[in-house]
Amino acid sequence: MFMPSPAESCVRRLEAFTRVTPWCVAALAIAVLFGWLIESRFLKSVVPGTVAMNPMTAVAFLLAAASAWFALPEHTQNRRLHRILAGAVVVIAVLRLAAYADFGDARIDRLLFAERLDRETIPNRMAPNTAFAFLLIGLSTLLIDSRAKANRRAARAGFLLVLMIAFVVLCGYAYSADRLVQIAGHIPMAVHTAAGFALLATGLLCSRPREGIIGEFVSDAVGGRMARALFPAVIGVPLVLGWLRIQGQRAGLYETEVGAALLVTAWIVVVTGLLCWQARSLNRADVERSRNEEQITALNTELHTRANELEALNRELEAFSYSVSHDLRAPLRSVTSFSQALLEDCGGRLDENGRDYLDRIVRAGRRMAELIDDILALSRVTRKELRLEPVDLSLAASEIVADLRESTPVRHVRTDIQAGVTATGDRQLLRVVLENLLGNAWKFTGRIPEARIAFRAAERVNGAGIEHVYSVHDNGAGFDMEYADKLFGVFQRLHGESEFPGSGIGLATVQRIVRRHGGRVWAEGTVGRGATFYFTL
Repeated sequence: MFMPSPAESCVRRLEAFTRVTPWCVAALAIAVLFGWLIESRFLKSVVPGTVAMNPMTAVAFLLAAASAWFALPEHTQNRRLHRILAGAVVVIAVLRLAAYADFGDARIDRLLFAERLDRETIPNRMAPNTAFAFLLIGLSTLLIDSRAKANRRAARAGFLLVLMIAFVVLCGYAYSADRLVQIAGHIPMAVHTAAGFALLATGLLCSRPREGIIGEFVSDAVGGRMARALFPAVIGVPLVLGWLRIQGQRAGLYETEVGAALLVTAWIVVVTGLLCWQARSLNRADVERSRNEEQITALNTELHTRANELEALNRELEAFSYSVSHDLRAPLRSVTSFSQALLEDCGGRLDENGRDYLDRIVRAGRRMAELIDDILALSRVTRKELRLEPVDLSLAASEIVADLRESTPVRHVRTDIQAGVTATGDRQLLRVVLENLLGNAWKFTGRIPEARIAFRAAERVNGAGIEHVYSVHDNGAGFDMEYADKLFGVFQRLHGESEFPGSGIGLATVQRIVRRHGGRVWAEGTVGRGATFYFTL
């Protein structure tokens, strides 16, 4: 079973997270609007005694969440809608910031529930840090899919800045530091507004997990593994230590100076422990890596040695095959020739059985001569140096079919050869491939009244990209798929000599040529319904 790497698993989790965050932010915004509708203090402010989220802030969150959803990589068809929604968020933020800068108040944050806003203890408006965060969210979302790397880097920087603003506000609420939640005496950002910004910015930042700082975190390299291991502690430990320090000071256990010293000491101890733990893990990984590299080096050396031995054996085998085939031709020619001469000169003195025996010897000799010629051809295919060049396969197929029609003019075969099919390869060898495949199709449709043969090409998507697949189809005898693995073996035949003549070398030749071109060949068929042979280069 395939097990994804830790980095790939992390990427998948982040992609799932980014699909959830827009819905969570939208749910938060809808809950706030419903709280204003029914005047629920909990839904409006969450934490008792804190400021409520402005209704227009909730509307901006709805627009931003929808924009973030349509900005996901799988929603490329909705990019225009995503930009319109992000632009609306920018407009709301600009109108609110313009009011704070005394450029005219459009009262954008009083469009909804104006009377109920007036009844709030704290005059409720969209906070300046809230408006600024929405401006960053809107602009960054507009740039997230830009073709320019600089724009995408700016978008990630914007999301990080929003995350920082939200984190500061959340820390301000956690530590009761009022100056962190508001700007210059203006209305503070609501606690669930900060939470919404943190969730939305994180989701948008992680929506392209292989880019930028997130790409470094999910990397399988040492830095990525270390970052993933230390990140929870780097974020969580300071928050806990800071909170404990404030609680102890408020309880009168120590003064400000002592609290600061204890905080620094505790942080140093924790960080040192984390570094030692991570260093130990990395050292173990490095030792294991060195051991694996040594094993890989040894295996590569052994593999190289075996490859050289195999290459030498293949050369010897090819030379032996060629030599044996070549040397067998002379005595075989003598046997066939003298048997034929004996049959012609002395056939009248022999009885019927004697003439039959001699006739069988002649046919067997010719059959063996054909097999030897095929073996020599197969050997030449293996030894021939490849000369790669553009090849018009459609033209070659048309010429081969024309030759086949000329050889058997009495047959009527309907052919369909796709025009404009080209490939890069050895012209002679690719012609041999088509001669064998089209010749087989012609042969195995010999008993079909309305024979059909087609040569076509198509594109298919595989793990490495797009590949071109070439095919030869016929409606002839076909074959049983149970024996498909025997089709490309030397001398392997699925039909008897009496049914369809042949040596069983043709498809083996096709397979060797295709493999030499870095491709693969396979077949599909049904008995009595034809067959289709596919190959790639």
